[in-house]
Amino acid sequence: MNQEISFYKREGVLREKRQISSTDFDYAQIDERDLGDMLVYIQGLSKLLKFHNADDKAVGDLSFLLKDEMMVLAAISYYDLMGKEELFLSHLKKITKFKREPKKKVYLKKSIKELTGVLSNFNSWLMQLNEIEQSQFVESMIRKDLIAAINSKLAYSLERFKRVIDISLEKKWLDDIDSDKQFKDFRRNIWDIVYDTNDEELKNVESISDLSPVIQRIFQSVYEVIINIKNNAYKYMEESFHKNNHQPHIALLLTFVQLYGYPQNSLNNFTKRYLDYYFGTILKMVPRKEIKDQVFLNFILNKDANFAKINEDQLFSAGQNDSGEPIEYKVDYPIVLNNIKIKKALSYYLSDHTLNDQGNAKKMISNIFKHEIPVKEDKKDESSNIQKVAYPPFGERQEYKGEQDQAMDKASLGFIVSSPALFLNEGKRNVQIRFEIEKESYKHFDKMIRYSEADNNDETEENLAKVLNDLFKLQITGEEGWKIIPNFAVSRDVKASTINIAFVMEENDGKIVNFDPEIHKMDGAPIKTAHPSLILHLNENAYRYGYSFLNKLQLNNIYINTTSTGIKNIRLYNNLGEVSQSSPFLPFGPKPVKGSYLLLGSGEVFMKKLKELKINMEWYNLTENAGGLYEAYKDYELDIDNTSFEINVSNLEHGQWQPDVPQEFKLFRTKNTGDEEDPEQKGYLSKHTILGDINVGQLKFIPDFKNIYKDVHYDHLTQNGFIKIELSGPQHGFGHDIYPSLLSEVSMHNAKTNILKLNNNKELPKEPITPELKAISIDYIAETVIPLDNHSSSIESLGQIGEVFHILPDGHQKVFPTTERQEIKIIPSFEYEGALMLGLLGVKPMQTVSILFNMQDESSASSEDNPPEIKWEYLHNNKWGRISSAKILMDTTNGFLKTGVTIIELPYEISNGNDLLDPELFWIRASVQNNIHVTSHLIDITTQVVTATILKPETLSDLHPNQILPEGSIKRSTNNIIGVQKVEQPLDSDGGISKENETQFYTRVSERLRHRARAVSPWDFERLILDKFPEIEKVTCLPNINSRYGKSGNTLLVVSPKSTKALNSAEPMVNSETLYNIKSHIKNIVSPFIKVETRNPAYERVKVICAIKFKHSYNYGFYLQKVKEDINSFILGNNKGTYVELGGSINVSDIVSFIKSLEYVEFITKFSMIQTAKGLNGDHVLIDTARKSENSDILTATQPWAALVPAQNHQIEVLNDRSDKGIDQAGITDLELGQDFIID
Repeated sequence: MNQEISFYKREGVLREKRQISSTDFDYAQIDERDLGDMLVYIQGLSKLLKFHNADDKAVGDLSFLLKDEMMVLAAISYYDLMGKEELFLSHLKKITKFKREPKKKVYLKKSIKELTGVLSNFNSWLMQLNEIEQSQFVESMIRKDLIAAINSKLAYSLERFKRVIDISLEKKWLDDIDSDKQFKDFRRNIWDIVYDTNDEELKNVESISDLSPVIQRIFQSVYEVIINIKNNAYKYMEESFHKNNHQPHIALLLTFVQLYGYPQNSLNNFTKRYLDYYFGTILKMVPRKEIKDQVFLNFILNKDANFAKINEDQLFSAGQNDSGEPIEYKVDYPIVLNNIKIKKALSYYLSDHTLNDQGNAKKMISNIFKHEIPVKEDKKDESSNIQKVAYPPFGERQEYKGEQDQAMDKASLGFIVSSPALFLNEGKRNVQIRFEIEKESYKHFDKMIRYSEADNNDETEENLAKVLNDLFKLQITGEEGWKIIPNFAVSRDVKASTINIAFVMEENDGKIVNFDPEIHKMDGAPIKTAHPSLILHLNENAYRYGYSFLNKLQLNNIYINTTSTGIKNIRLYNNLGEVSQSSPFLPFGPKPVKGSYLLLGSGEVFMKKLKELKINMEWYNLTENAGGLYEAYKDYELDIDNTSFEINVSNLEHGQWQPDVPQEFKLFRTKNTGDEEDPEQKGYLSKHTILGDINVGQLKFIPDFKNIYKDVHYDHLTQNGFIKIELSGPQHGFGHDIYPSLLSEVSMHNAKTNILKLNNNKELPKEPITPELKAISIDYIAETVIPLDNHSSSIESLGQIGEVFHILPDGHQKVFPTTERQEIKIIPSFEYEGALMLGLLGVKPMQTVSILFNMQDESSASSEDNPPEIKWEYLHNNKWGRISSAKILMDTTNGFLKTGVTIIELPYEISNGNDLLDPELFWIRASVQNNIHVTSHLIDITTQVVTATILKPETLSDLHPNQILPEGSIKRSTNNIIGVQKVEQPLDSDGGISKENETQFYTRVSERLRHRARAVSPWDFERLILDKFPEIEKVTCLPNINSRYGKSGNTLLVVSPKSTKALNSAEPMVNSETLYNIKSHIKNIVSPFIKVETRNPAYERVKVICAIKFKHSYNYGFYLQKVKEDINSFILGNNKGTYVELGGSINVSDIVSFIKSLEYVEFITKFSMIQTAKGLNGDHVLIDTARKSENSDILTATQPWAALVPAQNHQIEVLNDRSDKGIDQAGITDLELGQDFIID
C-alpha cells in the first residue's frame, strides 16, 4: 500500500515505566556495598595487614584467616570478568590495527597475559576450595561446578592456550614468557593437559594476525564457562550464608557485616529524607487518599411483597478479611424497590449508506435491523454458565459482517391495506391499487429517484424500473395463511402524483379471504380488522431499500380497482323460487311470459361500487336452424324473429328495483354478429349471450360493505345484493300461452281437410321454446376509494370502506381510520438512527424503576465523534411520549458509555395493550439520532438495583490489594430488610483506588515539577493522562497529526486500558466515556490553539495462510488449533491481554522460522500473510504478501496509531506429504466477511 503521508512515530510510555529513576531511594546511595562487596573488600584488606609471630616479626598477611567458602563465592560472584573481556579485546583489536610486527608482539603479549590471568584466577578459586574442603571437611557445590567446567571445556582451552604460547615462543613473537612457570600451579591430575598435535588451525599459523582469532576463540570459551560459574555462585552464596558449618570467627565476621547493614541503610536513607523534606515541608504536597470502592446490588422481593424500602443508612456485608474485620458497604441513596422487571429488550438500527449526487453526499437508509437482547430475568439457572455476549444497545451496521457474525436480523417494515374491495373469492382477478400522494411530499420521492440515478449513472427509465420493481414484497390473505404474490408491477404517475401497484390472481390461486388472526400470523399483536388484507413489505433485499424513497410520502387517498371475470358463485332466483346451477336450469321458469325474471345475487359483486358489469349466459339446447327463432315461430304468425326477445336489467337498492325505466337488452345473439352484439333477425343462434353494455351508473350500485361478507338470500325484506333480468318482450313471451289454442286450431283444420279430402293440411306448430341456461357468470370492475383525507365521517363508516396499518418490526399501528386528525405516511417513519426498547412487567402508576446496564469496555475508535444524546420515551395508546429530563432521576451510564444505573420515574400515562409492541408489556424507549458507534456494547440488563460504597477501604485492601470485590461477594444485608428475599452483587466492584504509596507520590510530584500542570511536550501529555486516569496502562502522544490526516496544531493521544473485559483480549479498548474525559481534561491544560483528539489504537489484523505437515499423523484437529494459538502468541509477543505496540512490523521470515521451530511441525509451504487496514480516507485496504506488487518481506502498521494483531482465524491447510506448493494470492475462500473480506 502506498502511503503518501509520512507520520511522526513515538513509542509512548507505560504506567510501569513511568517512575523517574532519580526519585528511587536506591538511585544514588552513599554506601552501595552489599554483602559480597564487603567480603571482597575484607579479603583485599586482609592482604594488606601483616601477620606477626611470637617474635613480633612479619611473616605474611592475615588472609589465611579468611579461608571459607563464603569468601571464595564472593570472589567469584564479584569477579570483574566483563572488564577483563573489554581489556582483552582492546589488546586483540590493536594486533589487527597495527601493521608493524613489534607493535603486534607487544599486544600479543598483553592479550596472553590477560587470558593467563583469567585462567589463573579460576585455578586459584579451585585450589582454595580444595584446601577448604580438606581442612574443614565440608563439601562445596561450587567446586563440583568448577571441576565439571574443566572437564567439559576449560582443560581443552588451556591445552590450546599452552600450544599458542609455545608457537609464539618458537616464532620469536614472545621472548620472556616461561609457559611451564606460568602454569605450574595447574595440577595435571585436574587439568590433564595433553597436546593435540593434529590441531589444523594452529598448524597453519604463519603470522601474529593468524594467531589472533585463535586466541579470541579460546578466550570466548573461557568467558562463557566463567559467566555460568558466576551466575551459580550468586545462588550458592545465599545458601552458604545460612549454613551452620562456618568457623566461629567467620560466623562473627558475617554477623558483623549483616549488622553493618543497619547503619548503612540509615545512611543511604538520606535520599528519601531529602525528598520527604522538599516535597512535604517545602512544597506542602501530600499523598492522595484512597478512593472508595463501589458495588451494584440487585434485589429480589418476596412473592407477596409489592415494595421494599432501602434506607440511606442500610449496610451490606461482604464477609470478613483475614484480620476478622467485617467488610461492609453502605447504600449511596435511599430507594423504594418494586416488582418491575424487564421482560423484553429490543434494539432497532437504521443502517445507511451515502449516495453521490454530483459530488454532494446524500444519506439513504440501506436497511433496518432488529435484535432481541437476552435479559437477566430470562436466565432461569445462575449456574448455567452462559457465555457472556455483548450486544450493541442501539444496533450496528450488519452489511459487511459474515453470516455468523451478524447479530441482528432484517426487520419487517411496510403497510397493510384492508378493505372489502379485496373481497375476491373466485375467477381471474386483476387488482390495481393507486396510492395518491400529497403533491409536495411526492417531490421527495422524485428527488430520491434522481439521487439514485446519479449515484449509479443509470438512465432514468432503467433506474426507475430497478427501484420500483424491487420496492415491495406482497402478501394477501389466503385460505391457508398469507399468500405470496410473486408477480406484480409497480409504476408511478408523476402528473397524478401516484404510485401504482398491479397484480393478477388466476382462478387456481384460491380465494382472497377475510383476515383471521388464527391463520394469518404476524410479528407482534395481530391487526384488528375483518377485511381481506394486502401486506406490502419493504423488500429488504432490494436494489435500493425503499425506506428513504417512501418515508416522507403523505397519503391522500387509496384507490382500489378490481377486475374479476368468471364469477359463478351466484345466488339465483326466478318466479318459482331459488334455482340451482348444478345442472341446466330454466331462468324464466317452464312457461316464461312477459315479466318473468331471473334474480342474480352476490355480496362480492353487487355490494360494491361497480364501474362495469358484464353477465355471461351459456344456453342449453337452443334451437339450431338457419332461421333461428324466426323459423321456430313462423307458424305462430306473431312476427317473431331473433330480435323479438328482450330483457331489462334492474338493481335492488334499499328494497326497491331501480331504475324505474330499466335498460333493455336483446336476450339472444347470433353467430354472425357475435356474443355481445344485437342479433340478426334471422340466422343461427349463438350458444352464448353476453350482456356487456350495462349502464351501471343507471343501476346506482351503492356499496354496502357492512353486509358484504354475509350470504345473500332473497325475500320480501331483502334490501340489496341482487340484480334482476326481466323478460320484457315480446308481448306473449315465448308463446306458451297461445301455443295450445294454435295447436288446437291447426289440428281442427287438419281434421276437417282430412274429412273433406281437400289435401291442404297445415303443418303442426312447433312447441314454444323454453330457454334453458347451462351456466351463468359475471364479470365486473369495481372501484373503491379509501378516503384518507375524510375527517367528517364516523370511524365506523370509514372503517367499513377500508383500513390502513403500518407494519413495524415487532407490531403494527393503525393509521386509518383513527380518532386523531393526522398526516398518514405510506410507511412508518423513524426519527432516530437506533433505539433500545425495554418491555416492563409488573408496572403500577407513578413507580420508579432502577435499571443496571452492564456495558462492555468497548467504544468508538476516537473522541472526534461526539457522544449521542439519549432520548427517553414511553408508550401510551400507540404513541410515544417524551419522558422529561426531570423524571430521569439518575443516569450513571453517561449515555450508555459505561456500566451504570439509570433511575426513571415512569409517567402516569404509561400503559400496556399497545399494538406497536408486545401488548402485555409496558414499554419505554431510549433512542439516539447519530453516533451510535460511540456507545459501549450491552452485556445484560437488570432492574431493582442500587449502588453501595465501602465503609472502611482498609478492610478490603488487606484481602484484595487491587481494591476489587469479586461479584457474588455480597449476599446479605447486616439486618433484615422487610420485603427483600435475596440480595445479589451482579458485578465486580469498581472505582476503588488504594492510598497513594511513596513511589507513586514521588513520581507524581516529580512529574508535576516538570510539566507544571501544563501540556506542552509529548512527555507532558503522557504523564498528565497516566496521573489523572489510573485505568489507563499506556499513552502515546503523536504531535501534529490527527486520525484523518497530518496537520500542524493537532495532537493525537492513543491510549490503552490497564485491564479490559473486552471480548477480544487481543484488541483492548478504552470505553468512550474515558476517551471524552481524557480529552476534556487535556483541553483545560493545553494551549487553546491545539486541537486534541483521543482514540483507541486502530487494530490491523494479520492472517497467516499456509500449508503444514505435522509430525504426528493423528489428531490433526488438536495440532491445527495449537498452531493457530501459537501463531497468535508469537504475533502478540509480550503484549497479550494488556496493551499493544503501535506502528509495529512483522517480518515474514520470522513467522516462517517460528512455525518451523515448533516441535510438532515437520514441513511448511505455500506461506503468505494478509493484512487488513483502514486507510486515511476510510477505505479498507488488504495487503497480501503473495502479490508481486507488495513488499513481501515485511508487514508494517499503515499508521502510527495502528497495531498489528492476529486475525481471529488463520487459513491453514493440513498436508499428508511433503509436496511443495507455490504461493497463491489470497482468494475469496481465504477471506471472511467481517474480518478481511473487502469490497471496493
